[in-house]
Amino acid sequence: LIIMRTRKMPASAAAIPAGISTKTCCFRQTVEAKTRTVMRKLQAFKATGTPAIDSTARQLDELHQLRRFTPRRKGSPYSRPNIERLIWLNGQGKLHPSVREAVLPIISEPYRFPDDIIEALREHPVAWQFYSTLSPSYCRIRIAYIDAARHRPAEFAKRLAHFIAKCSKRQLIIGYGGVDKYYNKQ
Repeated sequence: LIIMRTRKMPASAAAIPAGISTKTCCFRQTVEAKTRTVMRKLQAFKATGTPAIDSTARQLDELHQLRRFTPRRKGSPYSRPNIERLIWLNGQGKLHPSVREAVLPIISEPYRFPDDIIEALREHPVAWQFYSTLSPSYCRIRIAYIDAARHRPAEFAKRLAHFIAKCSKRQLIIGYGGVDKYYNKQ
């Protein structure tokens, strides 16, 4: 369990005694002044159910949030946005060596675009022209999202039609969870 500062410090934090770092003072204040609150919220956090594989966040107070990271089960699939995040982090040199070793086969494997989705895009010249200008990461994320609904034909058709309509209007689909940060990356 990790306690992370999420907002700016209040004005009262400006009066930190000399010789004590801001981190030390804030951490000590959090631990000493809010032990009961932390324990109560930790118990509530545990009672809310199993956290997501990547992370689940709960607000602790106005400055901090609790975030629990759960190790991924061996062999569990990664979503395309998470693979793109890993590719970006690897390119920035921000992957821990042990994590990098574990995910290198996943991020090194080239994405295979489904032929039927690409053909559907080619049938719409304006959409295809716009699609051809998009970053590879955006294309992989969007096409994987459509392909994930393949076993639900109505949803698959809906997602494909929406994507073609957006491309025809020369518009990007903004993702969730900040995934659009990786749209312009290779």
